[in-house]
Amino acid sequence: MNRQAWPLIVLTGILPWIIYFTTEKISFSGLPWFPQREVWTDIFLNGKSIIITLLGIWMACSLLYRRLRGRLLKPGKVWFWLLMLGWVEVVSTMKSCYPEYSLFGMIEQYEPIGVLLAYLMIARYAYEYVRSDGKLKPVIGSLLLSTGVICAIGLTQLVQHDLWKTDIGKNILIPEVYAQFRDGLCFQITKEGRQLVYTTLYNADYAGIFLAMLSPVLWLWNTKNSRILAVVAGVCLLGTGSGTAWVTAGAILLLGYFMKEKPAGVRKYMLPGICGCLLLFSAVWWNAAGDGNGIRQLIPLEEVYAGTDAVYLTYKGKSIRLTYTVDEETGGVVQDISYMDGTKVPVVWADDRGECDPKEQELKGLHFKVYRKNEVSYVQFRCNDVIFRFTDSLGTGKYEYVTINGKVDELADAATVSLFSDSFLNGRGYIWNRVIPLLIKHPMLGSGPDTFFLIFPQNDYIAKAKLGSEFFQTLITNAHNLYFQMAIQTGILSVLCQLLFVGSYAVRSLMLYWRRKLETVEESMGLAMFFAVSAYLISGLTWSSSVCTTPFFWLFLGMGTAINEKISVHACREK
Repeated sequence: MNRQAWPLIVLTGILPWIIYFTTEKISFSGLPWFPQREVWTDIFLNGKSIIITLLGIWMACSLLYRRLRGRLLKPGKVWFWLLMLGWVEVVSTMKSCYPEYSLFGMIEQYEPIGVLLAYLMIARYAYEYVRSDGKLKPVIGSLLLSTGVICAIGLTQLVQHDLWKTDIGKNILIPEVYAQFRDGLCFQITKEGRQLVYTTLYNADYAGIFLAMLSPVLWLWNTKNSRILAVVAGVCLLGTGSGTAWVTAGAILLLGYFMKEKPAGVRKYMLPGICGCLLLFSAVWWNAAGDGNGIRQLIPLEEVYAGTDAVYLTYKGKSIRLTYTVDEETGGVVQDISYMDGTKVPVVWADDRGECDPKEQELKGLHFKVYRKNEVSYVQFRCNDVIFRFTDSLGTGKYEYVTINGKVDELADAATVSLFSDSFLNGRGYIWNRVIPLLIKHPMLGSGPDTFFLIFPQNDYIAKAKLGSEFFQTLITNAHNLYFQMAIQTGILSVLCQLLFVGSYAVRSLMLYWRRKLETVEESMGLAMFFAVSAYLISGLTWSSSVCTTPFFWLFLGMGTAINEKISVHACREK
């Protein structure tokens, strides 16, 4: 086996199931929208980020050695776009709004500049390996091994006996030095009480995307073991409950159906097309009417304003003034709830909940409460399960909004566009509507790698509240769109560079494999790489980059580009 294959074997055979418990201090815990915690723990992402960076350095040193020995192959001119992409990412880091996180990574993502450059190095190294006649078998073999481990873990989750929830699993995830964290370890990856498949990839959607990318590679490797594993991977993919993964898998099946050579008996080749249509239909239903649509009922809260004398809100078109008076005898506080014309809002006291409910049917779902705690007076209203709390006891001369984290903040209205409904695709419309104005602020070079979490308007409380309590309490850590995420963090130029390179690869792949009869392993793997790359790009419409999935996109892209060139060269020689 060529020693040049070892970095790729580590990437495919070890990276997917890397788990490493880490703790780090957080310097932005004082932000009002962030929980009051000084330390952040991670299991599934940071370890992979470290390994990817080390792999990038290893591959860079290997390529440099080949260059010094005069053995480095000269790639095609299209690789200029990836060189440009690397330079744009470096300059974006230098101009970053938050240089610390662009250099060392942000929680929930861990994709700093080192990881971004390692991605490009993976593509270039994979290309060099294949073009220099490196064997595919060691790389694909290690991929089969790691996928088998991941699917085995996924099956335990599929049958509702998650390995990571057992004592053995917790001992694997958390070392003895942090044993005090084991009892409190809990993964919130469930839907309607059912455990979703997430394997070692942190999130059910990431697991689904990973399996959607790998499935065509496993199937077209065309051995008995690889096809059995492809079927198991497909079962685990369904178990992720990921609408994104289902759409991706369905689209790839349809693409494969139309690209396949059609002999006289077409019927036996219709199964991929039928399965693809069913997956697409299931994904649409899941995100529109099924359990995948977490936003089922919008809260009709239109406006909230903290004034000097009261809190004002508009609910279902009714404007209400909320304040309190002090009872002189008891020193307690008594609610004062009225319409803007001074008319009192008729309410009834709910003893079991300790709050007031309006008697009017039009205000159903709205609840009020005033109270004192530690010599501080609060007024509060609740819309379904979303709570807004205010106090005028801080000496500022007005009511201040108190966040769910117990910190004071302003009620900000984030800049937005109305391109999508805010509830579109389970809240993605809300994110994208507020991402587009951010692009105007940072158009060419972005805000810097791994800075989305801090530049997104997390304090857009009122608009988030309209989408329900779960969304209201969620911190938006990524754009849920690969192309928006890149444009915001590293600039529109980076998106153009990547699309130009990938677009060139896609066009050549379509020309090579459209209705082509696959006669060699090389041709089968070339088509498989194209499907894997396409799967990542399709899933990128509703999900962002991740250290769990993106390294394999660049691996398949580099290998696929090299295979295409080799097939083209062989075809020219035959002519």
